[in-house]
Amino acid sequence: MSRVLFIQADSRTLNPTLEQEQIDAAYQSDPAVARAEWGGEFRNDISAYLTDALIDSALPGRFKAGTRLASVAFFDGSGGIVDASVLAIAHAETVEGALVGVLDRLEVVDSPHEPAAAVAQFCETLKRYGLNRVTGDRYSAGWVIGAFNERGIHYQQCELDKSSLYNECAPLFAELRVQLLDDARLLTELRLLERRPRTGGRPDSIDHGPRGHDDAANAACGALWLALEQSKGADRPDSFVRISMLLAANADDASRAPIELPAQVAGVYASACAGTGADVDTVGTIYFAFQNELTGDPPRLWLCDWDLREVGGGALEAWLPSTLERLKQLQASFPFCRSSFGLLIEPTGSGEVICAQAWRSGLEQVHLPENERLLAMDFAQRAAGAAAHVNLGEVRIARCAYEKTSTVKGVNVNHLLRQLAFGINQPAREAGALLIAFSNGTLYGFGDFEQ
Repeated sequence: MSRVLFIQADSRTLNPTLEQEQIDAAYQSDPAVARAEWGGEFRNDISAYLTDALIDSALPGRFKAGTRLASVAFFDGSGGIVDASVLAIAHAETVEGALVGVLDRLEVVDSPHEPAAAVAQFCETLKRYGLNRVTGDRYSAGWVIGAFNERGIHYQQCELDKSSLYNECAPLFAELRVQLLDDARLLTELRLLERRPRTGGRPDSIDHGPRGHDDAANAACGALWLALEQSKGADRPDSFVRISMLLAANADDASRAPIELPAQVAGVYASACAGTGADVDTVGTIYFAFQNELTGDPPRLWLCDWDLREVGGGALEAWLPSTLERLKQLQASFPFCRSSFGLLIEPTGSGEVICAQAWRSGLEQVHLPENERLLAMDFAQRAAGAAAHVNLGEVRIARCAYEKTSTVKGVNVNHLLRQLAFGINQPAREAGALLIAFSNGTLYGFGDFEQ
């Protein structure tokens, strides 16, 4: 009979070279997982999702008022027989340099109920909040999408399942970055959620216990996660661009929100970047409109639309015609716009190749920047110059561009806002294609370099 020696110890005892800061961060993010991964402790079969202390710390009254960003909505639907249907609305705020999520409304339709009547009620609530879209799970997906669309609300399926949402929200509670409503149902459901470990290194499974419910908890966590996910670029203290300055200030309070495009503009153009930056297999395009003293007061640059896509295979060849067509459509959407200044392409990466192909095809509206001043600028100088115009309130983002999301490499978010969150101290090689296109396009629009 052979002997086997078992050793149980924490990670640093077995490997003293591990960084203590990394371990401390893991404990702060998710103590239950960290005790098993780093502390060498065996997992119990079932544990609480959140401690009472973390839930209590998320009750209203802890945050100071900050810069309020646009609201989002999350829907947890049901067949109306056993479970409730719930709508949650939340927004993100920047409070003393930190991005936090605040739950604004939790609307519950108890069972039994007619699902169509619940959707109709929620649509009225969304319209009162000025929202025209809602995110939710894949419950009865076809019917739910149609029911919301019939009432003018776009329904988007969440990329995460319920357990994944809870796992994403756990660090937000641990970092004290969420504020709940003082709602007895919600607080009880959160306290009764159960965490079960899974094999193979997979994230824990989080759900309610037998005969339990988590409809309100799921909707609330979904809305808080969504608000923070879509506002990741908002006013990070170390980022070039202050996202809140792309938004218009509301006259009645301190909040900021995206607004519709103006009725008149002087001209339109697009800026693109392909084959360079953090993802060399993507191409990013931003569509701009600009106003002058005749079409706007004061003159202002508008981010009208954006596009980010993978360009493997022959996708890059299809991208150019579709981009020029979108620019043509944008110009036509403004009744008195007579000027289109074409497509400006970042010269590095695939830029010169794209321009050469375009010129051979007779597409003269595609061009490279030729000014020596621009070409002498490095990325940080361009980004800082563009950010200066934003931070002076000279650039606005249209509602459609602010609320837009797209799926690239399996991630469905607003990639423009995410990339604009780029930090001043990050390496230039990590800059995304949309950020590079934004920097070039903004400098071009303000004449900081001339063609």
